[in-house]
Amino acid sequence: MYLATLLYESAIAGPAALTTTTAKQFLKSRRDDAGFQDVLDTIEEVVTAAQGLQAVSITMKELKDLANSNRRTTVSLTDVEAAAAKRCFCLYYLQRFV
Repeated sequence: MYLATLLYESAIAGPAALTTTTAKQFLKSRRDDAGFQDVLDTIEEVVTAAQGLQAVSITMKELKDLANSNRRTTVSLTDVEAAAAKRCFCLYYLQRFV
C-alpha cells in the first residue's frame, strides 16, 4: 500500500518527489513487513502443531472407548492399532517430560 502511494506521488510530482526521507520510509516499511512474515510463519507452525495434538487426543479417546467396551473380553489389536497405540503413548510421554 505504501509503495502504491509512493508511485502515485512520483507520477504526479515527478521523480524529484522521491526524496531521501521518502526512500528511507519505504525501506523501513519493507523491513517491518519482513518481521510480520516471520510472525505469520510462527503462527502457522503453532496451528499445525495444535492440529497434531488434536489427532493424538482423538486416538487416545478411541483406544479408551475400545478398552471400555471390551472390559470382560481379551483385547486384541491389529498391527495398525498397535502401532497407533505405541505412537500415541510415545507422544504422550514426550509431551509430559520434555
